[in-house]
Amino acid sequence: MFSPAEDTIAIPQKVCDEAISSDALREALPKKGERFREESSHLGTYYGDCRVTAGGERATFSYINNPGNVYHRDQIQKKGVPVSLGGAYGYMAPNHVILLYVPCAIQRSTDRILVHTDTSMSTQDDAEEYGRAKPVKGDKELTLFTGAVARGLTRGPLNCPDADKLPEGPVKIHWP
Repeated sequence: MFSPAEDTIAIPQKVCDEAISSDALREALPKKGERFREESSHLGTYYGDCRVTAGGERATFSYINNPGNVYHRDQIQKKGVPVSLGGAYGYMAPNHVILLYVPCAIQRSTDRILVHTDTSMSTQDDAEEYGRAKPVKGDKELTLFTGAVARGLTRGPLNCPDADKLPEGPVKIHWP
């Protein structure tokens, strides 16, 4: 048995190959329990992912950078509950996974990367396949994590033009 001091989880300042600030992640993972682990991380030009765990919970993200595709906001956002972060937009799926299309005009002004985030504290595995997400405990932490991932990727390894235009803070969920 660990004492409370030994039981406290230490999370590095930067995670996922040091691309993502862990400030928002600290809210998405428990403060005590099993130690922090970065289980996998690959951040490439066109695809990347990262999975971290602590205290029996997890937070993951993946992204796809597919220059040249066009993602119409109205078509994307009607797939679930609309979400946004400055010029980024997307939706929350019924299982509380966020899919965010983030501006990254490397080849064309319309280019976007698709960022997919989830945390075990908000994901609803038993959600209706075609239903709408409803607010649950853990959504706030998921939106903070998603914002940190979007900013970290665009300002870091993907080096997107105008990445500094993504505002600080969480992704906004536009509940109906």
